Amino acid sequence: MVAAWIAFEPALPASDKATGLYKALLDLNDVMRIGATAVAAFVASIAGAVLSTFTVMVVNWFLRSAWSQGLACWITEECQRMTPDEQHRLNESPRLHARVDALKASPSLNPFDYLPGGRERAVVRLRQSEWRQLRFRLLKQHPEIYTEIDRMESEAEFRFAIAIPVIALGIAAAERATTYQTLWGVGGTVIGLLLIRAAVAVSGATERTMVDLIEDRVVTLPVMDAIRDASAVSRDSLIRDDRNAL
Repeated sequence: MVAAWIAFEPALPASDKATGLYKALLDLNDVMRIGATAVAAFVASIAGAVLSTFTVMVVNWFLRSAWSQGLACWITEECQRMTPDEQHRLNESPRLHARVDALKASPSLNPFDYLPGGRERAVVRLRQSEWRQLRFRLLKQHPEIYTEIDRMESEAEFRFAIAIPVIALGIAAAERATTYQTLWGVGGTVIGLLLIRAAVAVSGATERTMVDLIEDRVVTLPVMDAIRDASAVSRDSLIRDDRNAL
């Protein structure tokens, strides 16, 4: 909001020449002394909510799309340790096979693959689903670890959310400043880019922490439990059929 005010304030008419909605806001501010401030606060809250939503979307689609890459070798080894029955259940279930393949595959570097209809969207959704289930398991089984993971995610999202406004503020200040215009513009841009870099680093640390927790078997990978459960259900069904046959 500060950047927007700095950028557009020169275009606003003087209070004695204001018309329309702007004049109504000024009149309200004269009467209640909070009109313009209240409107600015409301607009800022809406802009913040939209920006936060966009930030979460960016984190989920462009960062969380690769969170399981460090698990590829571990998942391959786990599949090799499966019993013949578990291997059979995995091979005959397209859904389970797709989940395992999604976690093992490297993300596409083509941004168009993530657009609606792109081949990577379904794969990313499977990885996101696995991440959400892992968070729920940590919340239930290890709330203290979940708190740390959630804190790291919040830190990354906060840095992403304020990076763009900081850059916009620097550019707006450079446009209006009478001296050191370049310093304002470059400074705001550099600080914004550093915030983005720090957010990526924190997000990467969060993902590596989750991978370590899985490899140390602190929390189990949901798809692996789904394979074992399907195998157990099939085995129990065969046992019941054998008993009925006897």
